[in-house]
Amino acid sequence: MIASLPDIFSKLSWLWYLPALFIDCILTYPLLAWTVRRSRGIPWVNRDDVAIIFLQIAILIVWTYPCFYLDTTGLGYGMKYLLPSTLTLAIFLFIYYTA
Repeated sequence: MIASLPDIFSKLSWLWYLPALFIDCILTYPLLAWTVRRSRGIPWVNRDDVAIIFLQIAILIVWTYPCFYLDTTGLGYGMKYLLPSTLTLAIFLFIYYTA
């Protein structure tokens, strides 16, 4: 897998938007559920709202795995670019949920 993984990205580079769209949908689904509940005026329910927040935290934790470990170039791009961007997203979502 390590030998073939770098070649897959170069062969499928014209499909870059599909995984980006999938990742965007996965990362923002709890945010959408939260926004729908607030726009409909549904009052705070511990079971539902805390579950949405924990789902968002779990998704971000799972997302840090590929950002940190799956850097196939050996140049440290996971630590240099992807992990800080995930932390920035986590800070933004924390501000959004608390506001």
